[in-house]
Amino acid sequence: MKIRFQVIFFEESQGFFSTMMPIPTIIYNRIHSRKKEQKPSFHNFIQWCKENHVYVFNEAFLNKWHVHTILTENKDLNSHIPFSILYDSHLRLEQFLLEHEDIFIKPVHGSQGRNIVRIQKEHGEYNVKSSSNEHALSRYTSLPRLIDYIKTLNLFDQAIIQQTIPLASNHNRLMDFRFLLIPNKDLQWEVVSAVVRFSKENHFITNLSQGGLIKPAQRFLKKYYGHSYGSEVYDEMKQISKITAAVLSEALSTNLGELGIDLALDVHRNIWIIEVNSKPSKKHESEQAIRPSSRAIAHYFHTIWNERSRLENEVRNSNDE
Repeated sequence: MKIRFQVIFFEESQGFFSTMMPIPTIIYNRIHSRKKEQKPSFHNFIQWCKENHVYVFNEAFLNKWHVHTILTENKDLNSHIPFSILYDSHLRLEQFLLEHEDIFIKPVHGSQGRNIVRIQKEHGEYNVKSSSNEHALSRYTSLPRLIDYIKTLNLFDQAIIQQTIPLASNHNRLMDFRFLLIPNKDLQWEVVSAVVRFSKENHFITNLSQGGLIKPAQRFLKKYYGHSYGSEVYDEMKQISKITAAVLSEALSTNLGELGIDLALDVHRNIWIIEVNSKPSKKHESEQAIRPSSRAIAHYFHTIWNERSRLENEVRNSNDE
């Protein structure tokens, strides 16, 4: 007896409905909750998929420190990585603050710009802002008092400490760039879409979930820097994002079929890799009947299915000989 699943679909004409389907060949994990991914039921399901030869890709969120370690070891990318350390001792945080007057503390398991802390040293005081409430500013007159406060945030051994990059801005809005990549029919990473994201005025987070704005990246760069240089910057960003995706997919022991890579330009026009997401938001894509990423993912499904069918046929033929 063949195993069948109860599956829930959505169609505009009839809304949500359920039906029974056979075991899928390919599954794209779009669960947007790290807590749900840590549940035993989810781990059991992933193990069941592996035992039944179901191809699951993007099966987990990425760890920021793990990604940082991989990218800094690549000679083509290490100059584009902000200097960062793991927050594994309070002494290291103190030393970092003595060497840098503007830093970020980012949770290694964070997403959507949540729970990021920025510390700036000005006139002998430490000013602290959090992405959860950028309107609130806390001031500490000494480093020990600041460290005592940071300890209450429970970030120890669960965050990275990173030097602040002086990002380029537009009308007092910091900006970064989201490149969405999916493998093509030759399983080479290709850019499907690219946008520039702007923070709220005088804020430091550009994520749409935190109130940011977006524009098409290539068009903006040509207007911002002029057609020739803007095109050159866009092409370089595109190449860096493709190398980043290829390096990670080779280094990580998991299947990757889509990545959102966040890049930034500083005031000196240097390009920086800010973050890599295995569950990228699709809010930036145009409201077309079929999103570009959805079409590219469907093509990726087809490519993987053809490749698995070819390998299965080779095994079957070799067994018949």
